[in-house]
Amino acid sequence: MTFSEGSPIRVYTTAWGYKVLVAAVTIVGLAFFLMILGTAFSRSAPRGRDLTVAYVLLGAGSAMIACLAYVLASTFRTRLEVYSDRIRYIRLLGTKEIRMDAIRGFRMVTTQNREALTLVPKDPAVPSIGIALTIGDKKDFVEWAGRRLTNLDETEFQEEMKEALGDAALGSTEEERTLALRRAKRWATCLSVVGTGVALWAYIKPTPYEYAIGALIVLPPAALASLRFFRGALRFEWKARSAYSGIAPALCYSCGALALRAFQDWNILEWDNFGYSFIAVFLGMWFLAIMHAGDTWRKIPTALLLFGVCAAYGYGTTISVNGLLDASAPVPYQARVLSARGCTGKSSSYHLKLSPWGPRKEAKEIEVSRTVYRRYKTGDTVQVSVRNGRLGIPWFEVH
Repeated sequence: MTFSEGSPIRVYTTAWGYKVLVAAVTIVGLAFFLMILGTAFSRSAPRGRDLTVAYVLLGAGSAMIACLAYVLASTFRTRLEVYSDRIRYIRLLGTKEIRMDAIRGFRMVTTQNREALTLVPKDPAVPSIGIALTIGDKKDFVEWAGRRLTNLDETEFQEEMKEALGDAALGSTEEERTLALRRAKRWATCLSVVGTGVALWAYIKPTPYEYAIGALIVLPPAALASLRFFRGALRFEWKARSAYSGIAPALCYSCGALALRAFQDWNILEWDNFGYSFIAVFLGMWFLAIMHAGDTWRKIPTALLLFGVCAAYGYGTTISVNGLLDASAPVPYQARVLSARGCTGKSSSYHLKLSPWGPRKEAKEIEVSRTVYRRYKTGDTVQVSVRNGRLGIPWFEVH
């Protein structure tokens, strides 16, 4: 589309602080790549197999440098021009323009690593324009947008609030409905805090283990069941700016932590009987959500999120219950440690590669506790105990 020429009334470029940061990261990345590459191809470096590794590093490092170079060039190229009749957003790979009278409004998109203002066109067929708020004087641009354009987030919030205050299911008067919304918000905040706390407890130091895992198993269905008591003021989905409160954060934290703990803590020998128990738990959570979440689950994004939550809960609950409630007698085997490795960082993990033993006919690496990892070294013999599992899913542990 062609626009009339003219001088922009406002011009924004990338903030200098962000430019310096990106340039510094690019220089450090290039220096690190050259150092590693020089070491790999040095005369003193071994040949043959290690030379192949050097070429792999060359390819991976070149791709990394290309990405950094693109980000650097894009950072210095980015330019936002505001005219009296249009907005032009110039990036390294192209320019986007939209007329003022074609803009329906804007939304603020904020994540942990990104903040952006999205221009939403009136025509649904026209793609939105996301403007990264790494520009200098972003406050001035956001204030200008608030004066000249419609804040769709605020508009939808006001519409939701009007709908909620007129909903007879929340109370007979506007005061009762307002009180119901406040109670739902307090409960959702409480669930979010408890869900986050229990998830951190289970992830960082789950002691006593049974209580930590039990809390993760009880919290999600209890949160879903609580939807019924708030008569629509409390919902499954969550939005940063909404008249209604949501329980999705509490469910995501607790179900994610439950699945992660099950994955890290239990070594499953055979998966043949896993499917039956998993499907039963998954469907139980799914039907509980459908019963109490109203029609919101019919929205595709909400349905996908709910599917993920139920799947994580089904996996974590099945594996955890199978092991925690197992009363079968252990069957001992012996294996030899072929190798050992530990990974430390934000989270630590320890692994032993064991020779074939009992039902396992090939050498395989397993994750073990730090205590077990420190107890054995390569060549040592370890005892492996196999149990049947409460739900018929055999599992094993290394002593």
